[in-house]
Amino acid sequence: MLKLAWKGVLAHKLRLGLTAIAIVLGVAFVSGTFVFTDTLDRAFTGLFDEINSSVDLYVRGETEFTGQVVPIPADVLDDVKEVPGIGNAIGTVQGFAQFIDNDGEPVGGQAPTFGFSWVPGAEDLSVLTLKEGRPPENAGEVMVDAGTASMNGFTIGQTVKVILVTGTEEFEIVGFAGFGEEDNLLGASLAIFDEPTAFRVFDAPNEYASVSAVGDGSVAIETLVDRVNDILPEGFEAVTAAVQSEDDQADFQEAIGFLSTALLVFAGIAVLVGSFIIYNTFSIIIAQRMKEMALLRAVGATSRQVTRMVVIEAIVVGLIASAVGVLAGIGLTILIRAAFEATGVSFPQGPLTIRPNTVIIGMTVGMAVTLFSAVIPARQASRIPPVAAITEATVGGPKSLRNRAIAATALSALGIVILFFGLFTSTDNPLPMVGLGAVVLFFGVAGLSPLIARRSARIIGAPLPRVYGVTGTLARENSVRRPRRTAATASALMIGVAVVSMVAILASSLKQSITEQITQNFGSVDFQIQASAFADPSQVGVSPAVSEQISQLPEVAVVSPMSFGFWKNENGSERQLISVDPATLDAVFVADVQTGSVAGLADGGVLLQVDTAADLGVTTGDSITMEFPLTGVEQVEVDGTFAGEGLSAYLIGNEFFAERFSNKLNFMVFVNLADGVDAEVGRAAVEAVLTDYPNVELSNQAEFIESQKSQIDILLTVINALLLLAIVIALLGIANTLALSIFERKRELGLLRAVGMTRRQVRRMIRWEAVITALYGALLGLVLGIALGWAMVKALEGEGLTFGFPYQLLTQYVIAAAIGGVVASIWPSIRGARTNVLEAISYE
Repeated sequence: MLKLAWKGVLAHKLRLGLTAIAIVLGVAFVSGTFVFTDTLDRAFTGLFDEINSSVDLYVRGETEFTGQVVPIPADVLDDVKEVPGIGNAIGTVQGFAQFIDNDGEPVGGQAPTFGFSWVPGAEDLSVLTLKEGRPPENAGEVMVDAGTASMNGFTIGQTVKVILVTGTEEFEIVGFAGFGEEDNLLGASLAIFDEPTAFRVFDAPNEYASVSAVGDGSVAIETLVDRVNDILPEGFEAVTAAVQSEDDQADFQEAIGFLSTALLVFAGIAVLVGSFIIYNTFSIIIAQRMKEMALLRAVGATSRQVTRMVVIEAIVVGLIASAVGVLAGIGLTILIRAAFEATGVSFPQGPLTIRPNTVIIGMTVGMAVTLFSAVIPARQASRIPPVAAITEATVGGPKSLRNRAIAATALSALGIVILFFGLFTSTDNPLPMVGLGAVVLFFGVAGLSPLIARRSARIIGAPLPRVYGVTGTLARENSVRRPRRTAATASALMIGVAVVSMVAILASSLKQSITEQITQNFGSVDFQIQASAFADPSQVGVSPAVSEQISQLPEVAVVSPMSFGFWKNENGSERQLISVDPATLDAVFVADVQTGSVAGLADGGVLLQVDTAADLGVTTGDSITMEFPLTGVEQVEVDGTFAGEGLSAYLIGNEFFAERFSNKLNFMVFVNLADGVDAEVGRAAVEAVLTDYPNVELSNQAEFIESQKSQIDILLTVINALLLLAIVIALLGIANTLALSIFERKRELGLLRAVGMTRRQVRRMIRWEAVITALYGALLGLVLGIALGWAMVKALEGEGLTFGFPYQLLTQYVIAAAIGGVVASIWPSIRGARTNVLEAISYE
C-alpha cells in the first residue's frame, strides 16, 4: 500500500499541486510569524544585554504605568552616590523632543520621538554611544541619533529646529549617537542635550527618568542593590542590570505580542481556508479514482488498507508542502521586515533566528490540517463497494445528505451559542470565545451549504442562458449538477468574504459612531488641534506651548486643552482618563452632567460617566481608589456624573493631572473663535502660530471627522491586505476544482468540441462556472459576515457603537469575488479548450 500511495502521488502530482500551494501559503504565514518575532526577540535581547553590560544596577519607580515615566528626584541620585560600594552613578533626563527636517516637516512619522540628556565622563553608564562628532556641551547644542541623521540628511554643524514641551527652539547639531552598535531603534528619533538644557526643555527640573550605577568591586552586586534599596524613598526600587534587561525584554515581547497574535490570527484564517481546499481536492480525486479503488478491493485490499493508502498520500503531500512552507516562511520574514523598514521602522541588524519549535510548529500545522482535511475523503474511499465502482454507481445518497444536514445544523447552533457567549457575557478577553464560535459556525454553514447550492447556483446563473445561449446553459448546469463540490469550493471563499465583510461592518459602525459623537457632543467647537502621528496618545501630542500662544490671539475666545493618561484601580488594572479645563469644558463639550458639577474638578476629584458610576456602585460625594504614577494610591472624591460620550469615562482637572502624571503633552486642544470673527480669519491666525509646530494638525469639525475616518480606513486596508492571502488561497481552490473537473470531464469536453463547440465557447463555459461558484461563496460569506458584524456591534453597544452598513464596499467585495473567479478560471479554461477531440472521445 505504501508503494501504491507513492505511485498515486506521482500519478496525480498536477492535481495535488494547487492543494500543496494552499498548504505552503498557510504554513509560510505561520512559520514566518515565528521567525520574524524570534529574530526580533533575539536581536533586542542582545541589544538590551549590550546596553546593560557596563551597568550593575538601576533605580526606578516600583509601579509601571503605560506611557508614563516615574521621575526620580535629583537628591536620590546624590544619596545613591554616597552608598558604600558605589563606584559611579548617573541620572538620565528624558522627555519629548521632535526634530523638524530640512523641508519643514516633522521627523519620525508614526515612530516615537524622544529626548535624552548626556552626562560627560560617564559614557560607560549611558545607553547612548557617540558615533561621530562630539556630545552637546552648551544650551544651543544637540546631538541626534545616526539613523535619523542619515534618513533626513542632517549634518554636523547645521542648525535644526526641535519641537519641545516648552516650544520650538533652534539648536546646532554637534554629533551623532547610537544605541550600542545600532544607529537607530525601531525608527525612533533621538535628540540628546546637555543636562541643564534637558532639565529645561523637558520641563523636568531636577528630575531623572532613570538612575544607573556601577559598583567599585568591593561588594557583590546583590549586596549593593540591598544597600541602595535601604536608602531609597517609598515608591522607588533598585534592581540589578540583569533584572532590568529581563524586564526590558518582557516589555518588548508584550509590545510585539499584539503584532504576533494578529499575524497568527490571519495565518489561522489562511490555514482554515486551505483546509477546505485540501478536503475538496481529495474528495474529487477519490471520486475520480473509484474504479481504481474498487479494483484494489476486488483483488483483496481491505477497507482499512484503502483508507491507509489515502492517508499516506495525504501525509506525503502534507510533508512536502509543509517543508516548503517553512522555507517560504523564512522568505516571508524578509518581506515583513522590509515592509516595516519601508515605513521608517528599523530593527537591530542580525541573522534570522530559526528555532526548532518554529520548524516543529510549521510542520505540525501543515501535517495536521492536511490529515484532518483528508480523513473524511479517506473514509469515503474505504466505503466504495467494488461492484458499485465498476458499474460507475455513485456513493452516498439522500440518507448521507440528511445525516450531513443534521450534523451541520447542530454544529452551526453550537457555533452561535459559543459566539454569543463570548460576545454577551462578562469576560476580560472575549476574543478567544468569539474566534472559536466563528470557526465552528464556518464549518456548520459549510456543511449546510450543499443543501442550497443547487438552487442558489440556478438563481445566480439564471441570466446566462439568455445572454450566451447553450454555452451559458451548460455553465449553469455544470455548477448545479454537483452541489457538494460547488459548495465545498465556495466555502473556502465564503470564509474570506465573511471575515472582510465583518471587519468592514465594524469599521463602518465605528465611523458612524464617531461622526454621531463628534456632531452631538462637540458641535460647538470651531477647531481641533491634535498630533498628526497616529500613535499612543500618551506618547505623542501637542506641546503645551501651543495652547499658551493661541490663547494670546485676539481672534480666539476659548482654548481648552486636554491630556490623556492611565491610572490603576484597586485591583491593579489600568484604566484611561482624560484631563480637562473645568472653566472651558462646557464651551467645547456637551457633558450632559447628571449630578454634581464640572466646576468641582478645579478643586480635585473625578467626574464619572453615568454607566461607569453605576458599575462601580458610587454616587456624587463618594470616593474611589485611584493609583497615579507620581502620587501613588489616593481616595478621590466623585464630583459628579455625566452622560456625554466621546471622551473617557473618567474626567479630572488639568491641574490635578499635572500633579499626578509626568506626561507634559496635551492629547488635544479645542479652540473657539471670538464673537464676530470670520472662520477663515481665525483659522489664518491660529495657523500662523502652528507654523512652528508641523507635528500637529488643525481641523474644523468636518475635517476632524474625515481625519478620524481616514485612520479607520488605513487600518481597514491593512487588515484586508493580510486577509488577501486567504482570498488568494480560496481562488486557488476554485482553479484547482475546475482543473480537476476538466480532467474528469475530458470525454464530455471532447464530445462538445466534436459537435461544434469552439474553443472560445469552452473557455467561456468554464469561466462562467468559476464565476457562479465564486459568487455563491461570496454571497454566502456576505450573509454570514453581515450576521457576525451585527452581533459584534450589538455586543459593543455599551461602548457607544452603532450599526453601520457599508453597502457600497460590500457590493465591491462581491464584484471583486466575481472578477477573482474569472482570474481563477484562466488556466483551467485554456487547458479545457485545448482538449484533443480524438483523445477525449476515446477516453475511458
